[in-house]
Amino acid sequence: MKYICLYAKPPVAGETKSRLAKKIGGVAAAELAGAMIKDVCAAVLEVSEAIPQLWIPPDCTQELFHGYAPSEFTVHRQRGNDLGERMSNTFFDLFADIEEEAQVVIIGSDCITHDHKSLVRAFAALDASEVVLQPASDGGYVLIGQSHWRPEIFEGIDWGSSDVFQQSIGNGIRAEITYELLPESFDVDTIHDVHVLKEFVRDHSRTHVLEWFKANNDLVTGNSGEVVKNGTAHSL
Repeated sequence: MKYICLYAKPPVAGETKSRLAKKIGGVAAAELAGAMIKDVCAAVLEVSEAIPQLWIPPDCTQELFHGYAPSEFTVHRQRGNDLGERMSNTFFDLFADIEEEAQVVIIGSDCITHDHKSLVRAFAALDASEVVLQPASDGGYVLIGQSHWRPEIFEGIDWGSSDVFQQSIGNGIRAEITYELLPESFDVDTIHDVHVLKEFVRDHSRTHVLEWFKANNDLVTGNSGEVVKNGTAHSL
């Protein structure tokens, strides 16, 4: 069995994207978070052979996600004191509940580069490896998958730092975990990331995020409605 576990924070002003909110305001930041949840959910549902799950923080209610995650997603509550414990527990819970072989992939809603091709590639990697990782440009990662529970990968990680990915790889090497890496991607935490995101949606179809940019263009680029790409200004 295959599972895709989407980790997401509620798209509520003041509860998500705090660094970005300082630049564009809490409401706009929350609306972008909501748009990304919708687009990532759409990508997950394209992988018909996988079971979609939404994993929400321990201290929030399911109602905060109403209208964002489709009914195909079952909702589960994360448990643990930090991100590493929560992901480790998600893998443990799913593998413990399944008698047959399984592959479990965890992604976050703040990376919208996930699509059918990349998610299927992640599962294919787990056919031959115990762990698959997709590094992020900020030093973390945007996807982790396991073919059976390997909690060692999460031990002693400085979560939120730029060393997360390298520390995770170090853990894997020390524990002799077989792993495969996917091409680097990015997540969205800062105003710089939003500009990267804008370039991405220029060439890739992400319906809800594109609608957000059209509604909030001035917040991101000023009144010009332009962003510099390869030395030339382009309009969205």
